[in-house]
Amino acid sequence: MSKTWRHALVATALGVCTAFVHAAPVTHFGVDHNVSSPNQMTQSKAAAALFDAAVTPNLFTFNGALPAGVTYSRGTVKGVSACGMACGFNTTSGGGHFLELWGGVTTFDFTDGIDAFGLFITGLQSEVAPQQWMVLTYADLSTETIQLPQARFAGGMFAGFTDVGRKVISVSIDVGNDIVALDDLRWRMAAPGQAVPEPGTLALAGLAALALGATRRRRA
Repeated sequence: MSKTWRHALVATALGVCTAFVHAAPVTHFGVDHNVSSPNQMTQSKAAAALFDAAVTPNLFTFNGALPAGVTYSRGTVKGVSACGMACGFNTTSGGGHFLELWGGVTTFDFTDGIDAFGLFITGLQSEVAPQQWMVLTYADLSTETIQLPQARFAGGMFAGFTDVGRKVISVSIDVGNDIVALDDLRWRMAAPGQAVPEPGTLALAGLAALALGATRRRRA
């Protein structure tokens, strides 16, 4: 095999390894505009139902104590928003509480790591904050940023993702200067040992395999 071909194969192997490690998470979104109750959130609830069917997640409704190993950085548990339904509301059937976030970022941390996450967000106003984000931090401290779709006129949404094969240790929700309610938090624990090898490890393994193959062919 010529050096040119070997170099081409090495480059291809590195590209495949990098693509595997950095494959984007699969997102789950449902958006409803101008809502004031969970009954109006048809698209959001449909997206949540599909997510639940695929993942079978844990659920936290802010109506009790947080489970062990789960924390959040900002927000206040409320029964009624200080600025009315336009700033969000409870979405739990039979529940009465939610996490109120007055702008900025709140981060949900998971001690043992997760590979799927979702929640309802209400009181969204893209007129006020046209760009809002979900930021994932992985066990290797790399990050992935997902832009949330726009929801207008005190809208609501379900926002979630799955990232099978990787371990997420925190999820940050950045709502800009909007005032929102977060509710019905969902997540699935990552399988033990699920963290994917570093890109460098995979690349070296690919190079070693190519070199071994080339050596065997030269000997033959």
